[in-house]
Amino acid sequence: MNAEDGQQILDLYPLSPVQQGMLFHGLLEQHAGVYVVQVSFSLIGDLNQDAFESAWNQLIHRHDPLRTAFVWEQVDQPLQVVGKKAALTINKLDWESKNIEKDRFKNPETIPDYQEWLSIDRMREFNFSSAPLMRVTQFRIAEDHHRVVWTYHHLLLDGWSLPLLLKEWITAYQIQSQTSLPKPESAISGRSLHPFRDYITWLQSQDDVKAKRFWKSYLEGFTSSTPIGILRPPTLATHSDNQQSQETPKSQTLRRSLAPETSQKLTEFAQRHRLTLSTLIQAAWAILLSRYADQDEVVFGVARSGRPADLTQIENRVGMHINTLPLRVCLNRKKSPVAWLQDLQAHGERQQPFEWMALTDIQSQTDVPRNQPLFESVVIFENYPVESNHLPDDAKLSIAHVNVDEKTHYPFALFASGGEEIELCLHFQLNRCDKHDVECMIDFLNSILTRLANLGDLPVEDSSSLFPALRRPTEFEGPTTITSQLECAHQSFTRAARIHGDKSAIECGEQILTYQELDQQSSKLAVALQNDFKVGKEAIGILLPRSPEMVIAMLAILKAGCHFVPLDPSHPKDRLIDIAKDGDLRAVITLTSTRHLVESESIEIIDFETWDASAVYSSEPQERVSPSDLAYLIFTSGTTGRPKGVPITHLSLANLLQSIESRIEFKQDQCLLSLTTFAFDIATLELLLPLTRGATLVLTDDQKLKDGGHLVDLINERDIDVVQATPAAWRMIMSCWPHEHHKQDDRKRTFLCGGEALPVSLADELLKTGSTIWNVYGPTETTIWSGALRIDGNKESMPIGGPLDNTSFHIVDSKLRPVPPGVPGELCIGGIGLSPGYHQRPDLTRERFVQLDEADSNPIRVYRTGDSVRQTPDGLMEFLGRMDSQIKLRGHRIELGEIETAMESHGEVEEAVAVLHDFGEGEQCIQVFYRRSRNSEEPEETFNTDLRRHLSGKLPAYMLPAGMRELDRFPITPNGKTDRKTLSSMRITRASSGIPPQTQLERDLAKVWKRVLKTDTVGIHDNFFEMGGHSLLILTAQNEIREQMGIKLPIIDFFQHPSLHALANHINHQTSIHRDTDRSGALKAGRSRLMRRRQNQTTDQDKTG
Repeated sequence: MNAEDGQQILDLYPLSPVQQGMLFHGLLEQHAGVYVVQVSFSLIGDLNQDAFESAWNQLIHRHDPLRTAFVWEQVDQPLQVVGKKAALTINKLDWESKNIEKDRFKNPETIPDYQEWLSIDRMREFNFSSAPLMRVTQFRIAEDHHRVVWTYHHLLLDGWSLPLLLKEWITAYQIQSQTSLPKPESAISGRSLHPFRDYITWLQSQDDVKAKRFWKSYLEGFTSSTPIGILRPPTLATHSDNQQSQETPKSQTLRRSLAPETSQKLTEFAQRHRLTLSTLIQAAWAILLSRYADQDEVVFGVARSGRPADLTQIENRVGMHINTLPLRVCLNRKKSPVAWLQDLQAHGERQQPFEWMALTDIQSQTDVPRNQPLFESVVIFENYPVESNHLPDDAKLSIAHVNVDEKTHYPFALFASGGEEIELCLHFQLNRCDKHDVECMIDFLNSILTRLANLGDLPVEDSSSLFPALRRPTEFEGPTTITSQLECAHQSFTRAARIHGDKSAIECGEQILTYQELDQQSSKLAVALQNDFKVGKEAIGILLPRSPEMVIAMLAILKAGCHFVPLDPSHPKDRLIDIAKDGDLRAVITLTSTRHLVESESIEIIDFETWDASAVYSSEPQERVSPSDLAYLIFTSGTTGRPKGVPITHLSLANLLQSIESRIEFKQDQCLLSLTTFAFDIATLELLLPLTRGATLVLTDDQKLKDGGHLVDLINERDIDVVQATPAAWRMIMSCWPHEHHKQDDRKRTFLCGGEALPVSLADELLKTGSTIWNVYGPTETTIWSGALRIDGNKESMPIGGPLDNTSFHIVDSKLRPVPPGVPGELCIGGIGLSPGYHQRPDLTRERFVQLDEADSNPIRVYRTGDSVRQTPDGLMEFLGRMDSQIKLRGHRIELGEIETAMESHGEVEEAVAVLHDFGEGEQCIQVFYRRSRNSEEPEETFNTDLRRHLSGKLPAYMLPAGMRELDRFPITPNGKTDRKTLSSMRITRASSGIPPQTQLERDLAKVWKRVLKTDTVGIHDNFFEMGGHSLLILTAQNEIREQMGIKLPIIDFFQHPSLHALANHINHQTSIHRDTDRSGALKAGRSRLMRRRQNQTTDQDKTG
């Protein structure tokens, strides 16, 4: 039956709220199998083919929903059209040659051909305007074995209707196949006495105001959907055609069964405390979601039966009565488990009088933005019986292996059913999460239910009480070495100097110091510090330019039993004096030209140029150092603007040097080029690694560090083996690296990159040099680097990992609990590399250095890095950005690092930085600054358009930047990192949302928006969703644009181009957009037919009333 065939229409009425949503998603995600239900079962025995087919058509004849089609074009609101009749053709497939055994359909997943067919069948779209929205396929497996797959759209039927219809089908089949039996006509023939229209009429009579008041109170304070840690944001693909081809969610299903004894215990527990199994399933999901969201209060969807007691015979009615509603669950720490579970069940009971309300109307009563889902997971407990065999014992046919499978549009949908073994079926979108992570998720759910089954009435402190204990992956534990054999750095240098006395230790321009000369000069200065300046185990500052003298001073301070404090002459004088005071510096070693930067009454100055080395009587200083003493104190930027001092012990430093040496296979015959400013802690590794291993250190002065061409020449002319630099410095070097050097040469270099996230594009450039590339990671507080990972190509993002010796990684949530696999969390680091704590900052030390409680082990002291990471299936970590770079904009949680990664995945973007810019008065937006590759010649405006198109295929609309600007180079901090603070203060000019429509097309679109959104004004940069638009209003807008403007827009375009200006531009640039310029007659005719049909209905009802 076609919905436009007026002669065949029996009835016409609106859709229920849940039907409206299903229709929208069916149109949006065509060929995705969304809300397509497959009921399959085996028929064993002698099948009467005529009776089989006749029984299906009798069902269609009897029940209105099975003859229902839908119209949404040329009408004010979508309507369902009930036809007088509809015909079903059985699709027959002969699979007898495949020799499939009957019992294999107990586990149909084991039959690949069958699973592939089911998948293809599920993706076949239904024509919503033509009934019946169902199909039946009959597989001939053997002469006495047929497999039946009944596929229908969820728009027609809810789960409760399924057993009712199957029972009727069996009755009809029996009657048709056994003509000798009496035929109970009232049971199988004629129209149903309970048309679905009754339910729609009941819905329209409900009190809207009272229901909205309830939901507003119920969801008060709820501002954004509960995040599911392993879930990636949805993306909208860029299209060259005009099809509604949003990136099709690739759905998969995981199944688990609770053990029979566990299922029995859970059932008995529920009965004992007057709870439903559905409540226990919801409770388990809430506990799971709480951990995956790192929130004590969660919201997810639950399917409610939606069958009001007001309607007669409601339990026997066929149709789509269910509704999906939000369930808000607080993990109450003060109640016993049973009381908490009873409260949860009471929540559902309080919802019952209002469970009919549309989800869009419920969301309108919350502060959750319209373009953000209210929840991203739904729980459906199937408590209706699907019996295996309704046939009598003497029948020649039996039913076996019944299976029901359906798919929602939600990223996660948990279907659970009771029985001897409680079944769990978790549907998930594979393109938004990793299967390995979901497997862990459903296994945890199984464990939670098992714990619930064995639960005593004990206080529930938090979700971890019932969530299974998590253990750290072995990949997060570095090698364990014998630390008692580690030497202090200056001791290792002294030993190397005795072995390699005449070898070049330092090369700086034309100046060369041998190991013997460096040892002698540093020892003399150390003795002077001990004897002349009477230093103890105190802090000595070094304020010297990059030079051999700087290294001499560092070694001398260590030999004297003191710890050095690196100071940068380029830093402001006030900052240097603050550091000197905060660090309790006993003295500062300077040059005549730099002493004025720290001169103070409380600080002793040691001028390296005027110091008289001949006054020293002994060449060897007195050894005063133990491994637990401090080696250095380095100051890093503080969030309050006050630098914070990080002390590092000799043991930590020695462990770092030993680990890096073994990891990168550093040898004594190699040369290392030092590029980093001395005040950045990674410079300590550059200076001491070669000198403690008998290798050669190459220095260059501060000015030449900014010359990429000079550094490339230096690397090649000096035959440098090892270079360490930040990504910013590597970009400068690679911009000058000659292309001929991208080929493998005789020398195998080692390049270390750290200090910031390593972009994939930069890693690829470094790999082209033929060098070994190491992505090194670590905060200052854990001694320079904590992990080193060798990088190869073909990476979408650069992982971090490879913990160094005696180092452990831990990913934790806000309560310092281990996170489940794949869930973002804060990286904490434990081990020998940890600093004792911040210098004279006990409050900050307590905040950042904490104790972790681990399963089956003693508490461990760790440092909270503030870096957001997630574990990948291969045991590494994906770096997501700083915890403080996670922003919340218009209700959405956004990782700025994710935007940067999407930008840098464009082939011509070298580097990108996303920042949140504050315009004042509460107005904020995301801005992106980027650098392009050298071979890109497109004008910036044109390139930005291309970039936006690229980003729309990578990011959801709410993450797209409001402004983009190309820069030749990024501002850099003194430590060589990108200066994000400066970038966030730079404003990219953007258009005001108050600008009225400028073109005729914009004015025409604005008229539609005003009518649909019920607003008086629309600016060209106003966002459809932020103005109150939602999925159902898209259908109305789509219809009006087609009707009033003759333009047929796919639904997806409203998501990709949410502003008026963007949508108008898209229409102008899409020459393939279908313009229905001559449809006015058809539109009028269509409306006229529907109006006549409505009038006829009214007349008929008046006559029968």
